[in-house]
Amino acid sequence: MEEIAPRADSTGGLSSVIRGDTTVKCAQCASRRITTIVVKLAPDQEHLFASCHGCEWRGWFKEGSAVPLEQVLSLASERRF
Repeated sequence: MEEIAPRADSTGGLSSVIRGDTTVKCAQCASRRITTIVVKLAPDQEHLFASCHGCEWRGWFKEGSAVPLEQVLSLASERRF
């Protein structure tokens, strides 16, 4: 399985999702210990969950843009497939 990692941009968000990047840092504490998981919340909607082991920052992203937790929970609670 190929590693998927987020890249932090200067605003603290994730500017892109790239594969195999070992230079990824947390946008909050600059830790390199980030776990990412791709979650399919709807038939054609994969979202990325990112979590930092250093400061416990967490975020959800779709196509490199931040997604509010409320939207993720709404998608997860609907039975679409």
